[in-house]
Amino acid sequence: MAILGGDPPRQFGDCILVVDDDASTRALYSRALRRAGFGILEAADGATALATVHTESVSLVLLDNQMPGMSGREVLRSLRSSEGTRTLPVILVTGETARSNGLALSCR
Repeated sequence: MAILGGDPPRQFGDCILVVDDDASTRALYSRALRRAGFGILEAADGATALATVHTESVSLVLLDNQMPGMSGREVLRSLRSSEGTRTLPVILVTGETARSNGLALSCR
């Protein structure tokens, strides 16, 4: 089957990449996901996360929003700007509350 307009979409792997600068939070997510039968890769910062998705077989990224250096949103922006990772599923998580950082939350 020919695909017009370029290469076929990238097929993602079978591992979940857990990205969080807090080691205990990373371990908590990783342990729960391993128990559920998922393969896990870990990264402690945005730069390592970006390198990992380009070199490893990752099917989903569980990404902390609030990290020093490169924030989760910056990592997500970078993933969406790259052809090879544009459609990689990402779940952006945070331990912050709306009250603590002044975020306005709404559902649409």
